[in-house]
Amino acid sequence: MWETRFVHLLFALASLSLLGVAPTLQGADSFGTFEDKRLGFTIEYPADWYVNTLGNSFEIDSYPLRKRVRGVGTPYGEAEVNLVSSEVFPYPDRPKTLDGWVESNTVRANVTGRREFELRGHNGKLSVIEVRSRFGATQPYEEGVWWYFQIRDRMFHASLGYWENDPKADKYLVILKRVVLSLKVTQSAAQVSEAMRSTATATKQMSPKVSQDLGGGLKRLEHKELGITVEYPVDWSLSPYAHNFHIEDTNSFAQPVRGPGTELGGAFLNIDSPETLPDSKNPQTLDDWAETDTLHREVAGKNIFELQGRSGKLSVIEVRSHFGVPTRNSEDVRWYFKVGQRKFRASLTYWLDDPKADKYLEILRQIVLSLKLNS
Repeated sequence: MWETRFVHLLFALASLSLLGVAPTLQGADSFGTFEDKRLGFTIEYPADWYVNTLGNSFEIDSYPLRKRVRGVGTPYGEAEVNLVSSEVFPYPDRPKTLDGWVESNTVRANVTGRREFELRGHNGKLSVIEVRSRFGATQPYEEGVWWYFQIRDRMFHASLGYWENDPKADKYLVILKRVVLSLKVTQSAAQVSEAMRSTATATKQMSPKVSQDLGGGLKRLEHKELGITVEYPVDWSLSPYAHNFHIEDTNSFAQPVRGPGTELGGAFLNIDSPETLPDSKNPQTLDDWAETDTLHREVAGKNIFELQGRSGKLSVIEVRSHFGVPTRNSEDVRWYFKVGQRKFRASLTYWLDDPKADKYLEILRQIVLSLKLNS
C-alpha cells in the first residue's frame, strides 16, 4: 500500500467523477461492486469498508477517511487494501515484469518474507508473488502483505496493511484474497495507457509554475489553477498539484521513516479553496466550512483572530485537532479565511510536541499573509 501513496500524489488531480461506482450493499457480510471505467476493471469490496480512491488506484479502508492519521496513515487497529495497475506509472518508470516490479518496490523495504503460490477463480489460474514487509522505527510496527499478479496483459499490485499483532489479521487476509479474485479486467493495457497519457497531458497543462526566486530564503509561486500567488520557504518542497498549494518541510522528510515511532519530525502545509476542489460543495460561510470540516475530528481548540497584511485586515477562524496512535500524535492546525470574496483553508500538520512547532506556525502566518489573488 505504501508505494501507491506516491502514485496518489502524482495523480491526485483525477476526481471520482471519472469513476463509475455501483455499490450493492446488503449487510455487513455482503460485498459492493466498484467499476473504474477509465482504468478498465471492476472489483468487489466489503460493504462495511470505505472506498477512498483518488482516481488512479483502488483503495478500501476498514475506517472512514476522516480517521486517517496524517504522517502515519492507517489508524491503530484498522487496515487498508490497495490495488494499482502498472499502467498508472509514467514512462520510463513503468514496470515491465512482475519480478522487476517487486524488485523496485522492495529495494528499501524491510522485507520479512517472500513466496509464490497460485489462486483459482473466474480468471482461471492466478500466479501470485507475495512479499511481506514491516514498517516503523519502534513498536507497534505496521505489517504489509503485497501481492503481484497478472491478468491477461495487465499487471497488478494488491497490498494489505495492518498493525502487528492485530487479532483481525487473518480476516484481513481473507478480504485481500476475495478482493483479488473478484477482479475483472474490462480494458487492455494499451487502452489504459492511452487514458493515462491523456490525464498526464491535462495535468501538465494545469500545473503551477514558480515564477521567481525572491532571495532571502523565499520563492514566489503563481498558481494559475487556484488563482493565487504566494510566497514560501525555498527549503520546503513544492508538490505540483493543480487544485491546491502543497509544500513539505524538505529537510525533515529527506529520509522518511513510516510508523508512529519516527523521530524525524517534519511538517506539511496545504492551501485550497472550495471553488477548485473536485466534487466539492461551496460552503456558504467560513463558519459552515469550519463546522462541516471538523464535524468528526477530535477538536483540541478553536480560536478567532485577525491578522494585518498586504491585503488589509484578515479575519481567521482557527481550528486545532489531534490525530494519533498509542505512541505518537500529530497536530492539525486549520485556518479558514477570505481574501476578497474568495474563501480559503490553510492546513498545517506536524508532530505534537515538535520543538519546531512555533517555527511552523510562523511559516503558516507568513504564507497566508503573502497570498494574493491573481488578476
